[in-house]
Amino acid sequence: MPKPIIGITTNLLFRSNAYSGRYSTNNNQDYEEAIFKAGGMPILLPPTSNPSDIQAQLNLCDGILLAGGDDLTPLLYGEEPNKYLGETNYLVDMHHLTLTKLALEDHKPILGICRGMQVLNAAKGGNVYQDLSECPHASLQHQQQSPRTNLTHTVSTSKNTLLQQLIGTSFATNSFHHQAIHQLGQDLIATAWSKDSIIEGIELQNYPFGVGVQWHPEIMLATSSSMLPLFKKFISLSQN
Repeated sequence: MPKPIIGITTNLLFRSNAYSGRYSTNNNQDYEEAIFKAGGMPILLPPTSNPSDIQAQLNLCDGILLAGGDDLTPLLYGEEPNKYLGETNYLVDMHHLTLTKLALEDHKPILGICRGMQVLNAAKGGNVYQDLSECPHASLQHQQQSPRTNLTHTVSTSKNTLLQQLIGTSFATNSFHHQAIHQLGQDLIATAWSKDSIIEGIELQNYPFGVGVQWHPEIMLATSSSMLPLFKKFISLSQN
């Protein structure tokens, strides 16, 4: 049986060396390695503004992994930018949101990681705290200063949820974000939280597989297999 093809969203990185003045399509190799380990075949989806090309990209894929990256343009979820907003790229943001909305229409499995979870939420009409300083209950370090494979805070999951079934009730994760989900989008439920009540996991109700996590399970796979069940479930439900 052919391996499920998983499309991974990419970002644009401005090059300031010999390629100064040019953007390169960019992503961390950890995403691809995670898909390989879980039994899938990853392909990278470069940003484009052409709707028919985005649909053609989606048609190639059995599932979509919404990867991490920069902040999401606030205008796309109905807000003005505040002074704490980080770097954004409108082309990348429109590509990821359009791709997500089309994938949702086709009921394709979706796994959102970090920014990708926020994109999934925005595609369903939700929004984010543009910076955790806006969130009155945020108190933990969510942008860790330790090596990326280090575990930095704990996450707890709700009973009878897919995340609890796959990963457990409480576990430690890495953390690389200064934004977080504020209002949940339609049909999304929060299924995991940090100790300071930041939403760390979401699941889409009545959907084959629509899951978002705020941490980086693909990085954690470099030192542990604890997150492999998440990717394996995603891959298994992406089978044709």
